[in-house]
Amino acid sequence: MSDAYEQRFRGGSRPLGKPVREYVYRDEAGTPLFRVMRYEPKDFRAHKFLGYKGQLPQWDTRLGDARLVLYHLPELRTAITAGVAPIYVCEGEKDVENVEGAGGVATTMPFGAGKWRDDYREHLRGAQHVIVIADVDGPAGNYAGERHAQAVATSLVRAGFLVQIRQPAV
Repeated sequence: MSDAYEQRFRGGSRPLGKPVREYVYRDEAGTPLFRVMRYEPKDFRAHKFLGYKGQLPQWDTRLGDARLVLYHLPELRTAITAGVAPIYVCEGEKDVENVEGAGGVATTMPFGAGKWRDDYREHLRGAQHVIVIADVDGPAGNYAGERHAQAVATSLVRAGFLVQIRQPAV
């Protein structure tokens, strides 16, 4: 990420702030599919991976028809195959990286609360125990994190997973 930042993307003229994080979503083999960029002031944008130009990855400014997968999918599949449990499902890439920093295995779906899709269950197939972490966003957030955690857990239970919902440690 460079320091030249008043970026404008096709399809919109709203300027974006400074990019502060890049979260790359990869397929099972580790090939990039898309990335989510975080900007300050807080904003997120997704970009489809187009391939490499030399050593540099090229990104479209739109997501388009990119295949949507869980974050850190290759690491997730490796851990599940090795029998690692529990697997944490968080609400956001930053939370995933915090769990991983503490030695756990975690994932999230792209785009935040309310964006779980039943087809993500296939990425978790074989997991012995899944813990869904509920964001505590209370009345100000209209309890979106709690509702999201319940929806994810319900989806997983319907598919036969052993699931718990927990709130993050404060």
